[in-house]
Amino acid sequence: MENLRENIFTDKSELELKLALEISQILNQEIKNKGEATLLVSGGSTPKKLFEILSNKEIDWKKVSIGLIDERFVATETDESNELLIKNTLKK
Repeated sequence: MENLRENIFTDKSELELKLALEISQILNQEIKNKGEATLLVSGGSTPKKLFEILSNKEIDWKKVSIGLIDERFVATETDESNELLIKNTLKK
């Protein structure tokens, strides 16, 4: 566990920006090394802004498989659907 580090942020915006930067760097490195990457995310309203920031990063999204780890049992067209959130923010 020597790779653990503690980050302290003064507000949610700072956290979202840093996290989006780190995720984009990891995804791009995986695409470079393996030709593809996988991103598993939780849904809900909490990560929505993170997804919006991440969607504007230089990432070849066609090479990224995105999966939900906590999807609700609702129709995918409803506002409560995490799948719809992903389609509207990350999969533009």
